[in-house]
Amino acid sequence: MKKSYNIRTFLGGAVTFLLVLVFAAPFYLLVVNSLKTTKEAYASPFTLPADVYWQSFTEVLAGAGINANFVGATVNSLLITAGSLVLLIVFGSLAAYCLARHPGKVSNIMYIFFVIGIIIPSQLGLVPMYCALRDLGLVGNIAGMMILYTCKQMPMTVFLYTGFFRQFPIDFEEAATIDGAGYFKSFFLVVLPQLKAITGTAILLNALYIWNDTFDQMVFLSGAAAKTLPVEIYALTTAMTAQWNLVFAAVIISLVPMLILYLLTQKKMMTSLAGGIKG
Repeated sequence: MKKSYNIRTFLGGAVTFLLVLVFAAPFYLLVVNSLKTTKEAYASPFTLPADVYWQSFTEVLAGAGINANFVGATVNSLLITAGSLVLLIVFGSLAAYCLARHPGKVSNIMYIFFVIGIIIPSQLGLVPMYCALRDLGLVGNIAGMMILYTCKQMPMTVFLYTGFFRQFPIDFEEAATIDGAGYFKSFFLVVLPQLKAITGTAILLNALYIWNDTFDQMVFLSGAAAKTLPVEIYALTTAMTAQWNLVFAAVIISLVPMLILYLLTQKKMMTSLAGGIKG
């Protein structure tokens, strides 16, 4: 029995170690090659740098010699992500609140449509979305990208909030109504602050998608001055003579905002997952 337990423990540890290696290897290559010169990154991509070359990061931020504006691209990505998140949280939570608090055939049908919106690939509606934004004069600018991501991510946001609203007790709202609070005041001042866990989860999941999305930003910001980080990084990789140390440095810079966001929201996300398991 003890031997069997030891074998299982060894196999489990071995599998875990292999998985750690598989997932850690890309990050290792990312970090070590960002600290090398272009020549060294090509010659020995798997070894540690002979001399740490911090200039990769300064060159990326300065955009010297690479025809790119990474500071401006970072600002554009932050604006698009932050603006989209505000719209998603405000309107997504309100829509989910209405669906959860007013059950019936119409609400159920609308909820099914939101679920279908999660299942169906958004690329199927690429041409209609592009035509709609073009007719509104929103192709090639930040406001158009905010609207695009709000529409694309709304089904998932509503889905996340609806499940929590259905479990949320109505007592808080009734108490607020007795105290004279209206519908919206009761929602924003009483109900929504109680759902910090699911709000943190919705923010993190939506932010990761919006921040890292390359395809939509290349299509809807094609030829525009308002380029984003994924677009600038992609341009670096497709250059005639790609400088991979700069590419890796740019990727690390792009990871920092999402890493900070994860550290700020991970506790809320774990709370929402634990609540879902208990429920």
